[in-house]
Amino acid sequence: MGGLALSIGLQLFARLLPIPKDLPMDQFFRTPRQAWLLSIFSVTLAPLIEELFFRGFLYPVLARRLGMVASVFLTALAFASIHGAQLTYAGGRFSSFSSLDLH
Repeated sequence: MGGLALSIGLQLFARLLPIPKDLPMDQFFRTPRQAWLLSIFSVTLAPLIEELFFRGFLYPVLARRLGMVASVFLTALAFASIHGAQLTYAGGRFSSFSSLDLH
């Protein structure tokens, strides 16, 4: 029940946020070849590199120096900042179903 309420709440919240028509990420889907390359990279190499960097390197260094809570927050902030540029920081696109055209 809580998941359903959260999903509906996110949908309502996403409608209030601006969603740009042209996203930087869309440039990678102009041709089928580009779409395939991005798809393969995004499910194989990219997650591996991200996990190694954020959880394997950045988090342990920050945790030793700043503690667990601060390091989790800073690691999440860094992770979000590199992914935000892909969607021009459009908050509506970050919710669960807002990238689908349900309007």
